[in-house]
Amino acid sequence: MEQSSGLLTICPPGMVHRSAVLAQRKGKGGIFKSHVRTRKGAVKLRPLDYAEKQGYIRGVVKEILHDPGRGAPVAKVQFLNAYRFKRDTELMLATE
Repeated sequence: MEQSSGLLTICPPGMVHRSAVLAQRKGKGGIFKSHVRTRKGAVKLRPLDYAEKQGYIRGVVKEILHDPGRGAPVAKVQFLNAYRFKRDTELMLATE
């Protein structure tokens, strides 16, 4: 029980008066924000094209990277482009 300006206010049992609720504090930022400036990039699967619809496509793993804030490592995989004379580099999750 606490007293404020002459009126008696009753708190439910187990509730403690604080300046702000934890969920309200999370909205401000600070320690609850994720640190994304050291991330390696967006991890995606290849866009589905004709070659992959018919079977599978060969790719070469060029590098295995550690991405901070992620549990699994990231693989940098190079594929031949199906429509132009060039190579496409994709970032994929390197699971077991």
